[in-house]
Amino acid sequence: MRSFKRFLISFLLFVLVLILSSVVLIAPYRKQEAYYYNDAALRRSLAGQVDFLVVGASHAMNGFDTRVLDRELGVFSYNAGGPSASMYGRCWMLQKELKRNPVKTVVIELSYQSFTRAQSADYCMGDGMTLDRMDTFSERLKYLVGYVGVDDWLNYYSRTLKSGLLAWGNVLRGNVKSNVDHETKGFIVQEISDQTLSPEEAVSIYNSEIYDGVFLKEELRELDAIMEFCEKNGVYPILAVVPISDRFIWQTDTFDYLSDWFRNYCEQHNCEGYDFNLLKNRYELFSDQRSFSDLNHMSTEGAGVFTQVFCDTIQRAAGGEDVSDMFYDSYSEIKALSPYNAYLPDSAE
Repeated sequence: MRSFKRFLISFLLFVLVLILSSVVLIAPYRKQEAYYYNDAALRRSLAGQVDFLVVGASHAMNGFDTRVLDRELGVFSYNAGGPSASMYGRCWMLQKELKRNPVKTVVIELSYQSFTRAQSADYCMGDGMTLDRMDTFSERLKYLVGYVGVDDWLNYYSRTLKSGLLAWGNVLRGNVKSNVDHETKGFIVQEISDQTLSPEEAVSIYNSEIYDGVFLKEELRELDAIMEFCEKNGVYPILAVVPISDRFIWQTDTFDYLSDWFRNYCEQHNCEGYDFNLLKNRYELFSDQRSFSDLNHMSTEGAGVFTQVFCDTIQRAAGGEDVSDMFYDSYSEIKALSPYNAYLPDSAE
């Protein structure tokens, strides 16, 4: 009995020391805004001002330029998109910001990855980053226990501990600086990376990627929860698909099911929604040479153009104009107009 008590006391002391040491080691990572997504302090400082919110994953974060949104729409916007954010994470972010801001409109960014990336993908990378954007330990604990799988708790802890050690290294070297851009309010500035295909590449990768089109039920359920939350709280939702490179569309054979699903979902929920990959003047607005930072994320130059088009579209719709004529119905239609078609032999057209 005594040996068991000694073991229990030793175990509890070990746990206490582990918690305290972890808090000390991780603290600089949370305090110094070590990464671009550590924006908890920024969002807290803007409480009471945000009336136009963007939620989504990295497509949103790199696509919606808050400076353009503010100028063109006369709003105070915040881009709360986060890397690999799950639908659950987006719902949490919306609920969090609505508690402290007069949010009237929320843009919900959607993509193929939104519905096919499981919570455990990349060892809960997306939800780990969402956890690191929270204000308090209690918020993180509630999210971790309520949503993240037990098998990924250690993955999250080890990554966060590593980040804390790196942050301590910066402190010791006197190299402490914030990596959060307060002026762009969540929008991440990205350099141009030329995604243009050579003639040989265009032929070799044409329709080489095939996705199964299976959407995860839990992600669809969380999207429904976001829509219900908006309706109950008087927030106007706009669904949006941010442009990806023509290269990405060119190499993918099965995106039509996404456009079909998106159109049907908007009709069923009677909500405003736009797939900006299907703009009829897409090839006049965006180029693989300058509009993207990688295969499926926009450069700052491309994001500026896209955000302007987004603002124009929703303003015209708000004025009663039917903007459906601005868009094609399918990816097959837009792909048929791609400049890369010039590289295909006649037999492949």
